[in-house]
Amino acid sequence: MLVQGALHASIEAETGRRHLLTFVPPGMMVGLLPCMDDGRMVHDTVARIPSVVLKMAADVVRHQRNTVPSLRVAFDVQLAWRARGLYDMVAEQMLHSLRQRLSQQLVQLVTSFGKRRGREWEIVLRLPQADLADLLGASRQSINIELRALEKMALIRIRNSHIDVLDLAALRAECGRLVAWE
Repeated sequence: MLVQGALHASIEAETGRRHLLTFVPPGMMVGLLPCMDDGRMVHDTVARIPSVVLKMAADVVRHQRNTVPSLRVAFDVQLAWRARGLYDMVAEQMLHSLRQRLSQQLVQLVTSFGKRRGREWEIVLRLPQADLADLLGASRQSINIELRALEKMALIRIRNSHIDVLDLAALRAECGRLVAWE
């Protein structure tokens, strides 16, 4: 479990090309699936900034999950959160513009890794445009165009692989909303 800091999860193709999947915020467990099904890790996890990770042997985690009801609930909640995130991501890829998806990603990054500075938010992670492009399945050039548009709208400020959110409410409005099918 990540206690403090930030991790990123990625996969690498046989060609050597890496695909950045997500950023892992504090409080999230990594290696959750192998603890449940005894399978393999489905991605690599790397510290993005100095981080503190609580590491436990899988058999200990499985035993605790089976004997401590509150831990079983915590696992279920994390799995539900991740499944919901995957469903949302697929829907957003199909239904939202790149600007909406980028805005949503920035809002999520502020939520997990933002530091408030007056009315502004600093995303404390280093965010090269290539990483944002990788996360959103877009080209670096198209991400650059959308970032510049958001900057021109005075929603963000770009500085040396860092992004400050100047107007979080307006950035949220750029995200668009999907109608849930519950």
